[in-house]
Amino acid sequence: MGKYWKALFCGLLVACLTVVAVPGAYAAKSAKAAKSKKPAKAKITLVVDREEEPSIAVEIAKVKKATGYQYVLASNKKCTKVVQKKTVKERSVTFMGLKPSEEYFVRVRAYRKAGGKKIWGPWSAVKTGWTEGHPPEEVLTVKVAVRGFGSFDIKLDKYAAPITVENFTKLANSGFYDGLTFHR
Repeated sequence: MGKYWKALFCGLLVACLTVVAVPGAYAAKSAKAAKSKKPAKAKITLVVDREEEPSIAVEIAKVKKATGYQYVLASNKKCTKVVQKKTVKERSVTFMGLKPSEEYFVRVRAYRKAGGKKIWGPWSAVKTGWTEGHPPEEVLTVKVAVRGFGSFDIKLDKYAAPITVENFTKLANSGFYDGLTFHR
């Protein structure tokens, strides 16, 4: 009879350990799966200058399952010279107290909370913004005279297409376009 009770007790002990061990293993596996799921890459939809004072407003598209977002405003394109950083739950943020007529760079990433920790998503593409609403004015106006028609003006924006404007002005000054026939 002693062997019977000993075998029964060992069997019950193994069954209890198995039942207790399985939920713990499952919880560890699900926590690991939750940890590996990062939020998707954030996408900046709007970067504009606010008119009250030198400031920049940023809006982003919603990222699924994101708890919040981290915005970085920097003075260089690689965003290593951080001017301001904000971590908020909103999809739009305004950076105030900036220098007038300055170029700034913005990037954003989403995060979500799992087990009390923040899991960060990848950084968005860097977008450019100017305070005072515009970069320094560098628009050239070229007057084109057409034989038998008259003349018209072409505005060249050096900020939007610097290489094209430089090439066009160099060719025009060298006389490349003189007497050239343009087709529509």
